[in-house]
Amino acid sequence: MSDHVISGLVRKRAELAGELERLRSQLLHIDATLKIFGYKAPQNIKPHFTRKYAPMFKPGQLTALVGEAERSGCTDNVAVTNWIIMNGHAAQTDYERVRDSVKTCRRRLNQRDGIE
Repeated sequence: MSDHVISGLVRKRAELAGELERLRSQLLHIDATLKIFGYKAPQNIKPHFTRKYAPMFKPGQLTALVGEAERSGCTDNVAVTNWIIMNGHAAQTDYERVRDSVKTCRRRLNQRDGIE
């Protein structure tokens, strides 16, 4: 049993190490290109981390919910978020994630419509 676990972990580590080497190589090429274009210290660029969450809504569902909430009279992100939660489309414990998703969705919709 432990041999099977160890071999699986060794294989996974080898995969990740290979991916890491590929990414390092790409970073070196990007850094060299930045230097060619006059950027002095690409190594000082801070890494940007993005969070990966499991999606809370199906594709297009949040946009539809935002539209329904706005048609029912909600005018700001907090009101739309509360409407989504009160109508059972998300749990109260997910309030902050829903609020952030609503904010992003409404900004995207406003940019698309030329409002912002």
